[in-house]
Amino acid sequence: MVLLYQKIKEHLKEKIQYGKPGQRLPSENELCKLFNVSHVTVQKAIKDLLDEAPIIRKKGKGTFVKTFKHKNSTRLISIVLPLGYNPEDDFLFPIIRRLVDEFKNQHINLLIIPFKKKRMIDFHNLSGIFWIAPFESQQKTIEEISLTGVPIIVINRIIEKPSVNYVSTDHYLGGKLGTEYLISKGHRKIAFIGLIRDNTCTYQRYQGFCDALEKSGIDCSKQPMIYAKLNKRLQLVEDDFRRKIYQMVENSSPSGLFIVGEVFKEIVMEVLKKENIFPGRHIDIVTFDEISGISHDENMISIIQPLEEIGKIAAFSMKQLIKGEKTRVKIALPPVIKKITDERR
Repeated sequence: MVLLYQKIKEHLKEKIQYGKPGQRLPSENELCKLFNVSHVTVQKAIKDLLDEAPIIRKKGKGTFVKTFKHKNSTRLISIVLPLGYNPEDDFLFPIIRRLVDEFKNQHINLLIIPFKKKRMIDFHNLSGIFWIAPFESQQKTIEEISLTGVPIIVINRIIEKPSVNYVSTDHYLGGKLGTEYLISKGHRKIAFIGLIRDNTCTYQRYQGFCDALEKSGIDCSKQPMIYAKLNKRLQLVEDDFRRKIYQMVENSSPSGLFIVGEVFKEIVMEVLKKENIFPGRHIDIVTFDEISGISHDENMISIIQPLEEIGKIAAFSMKQLIKGEKTRVKIALPPVIKKITDERR
């Protein structure tokens, strides 16, 4: 349940994000009437915002958007990589490559940096920031930066905050489409396999999964669920995950699997093979993402993310934000369902 003062804060943050420097924000009386709350509740919301957002209170006059001069003379754009990003993992490479290509000959330098916990990025001299696939725990930092006037675009995560820009795959739609495919094959017992960490896209894919099931009269809460764990280095805890897959096969016997990411597929296939369970013959599998270098099998379906298109649109949108041609970027691109065939056969 969202507290009333939090709703007031979100309302004011949107006013700040799209307001001009020096613009007056709604008065306490106006906010009290709008949200039907007491002055104490409104004052709490404003007090919190004074520590978080670029606003200033003038005695007897009200609350105003602070005049903020964004120094972007360096023409430097930062690309913030996800926690635990492995340079040898090429999943995000199409996005990064496209960003680099789109800014060639633009007299703008791109600085690629990893995000480190408890380290606040020095954004004051940046022209803009691309933040790739942040965890939920990093969203507050992103929101704070967005409220300062620095152009920032979150890539491949949909953050439902008024002040946060994003260009992403529609994770909800992907979850829905993949599950609808399994249902169309006659499956009514479908296991969901994903991350246990604070991962926004996993939740959105799960919502799509559940909505597709409920639409077909299948109780989502009764479906087998396997949540993988990550260690402190954000690597899959393989032994724990393998044990859970064995338990699922022995106790639940689903006829369909929805695997949230291909990072889990290798171990799932290992267990199924040992149990003499083969895709297309005994079980149907949908995976979200396709990563090169991992062997593919016939009768498997992948939800493919438009990564290069995400990079292209994000770059174009950043140029618009920097020039002041656009103030809001909220774009979710549909993924594509693709049948995977092992080319070695």
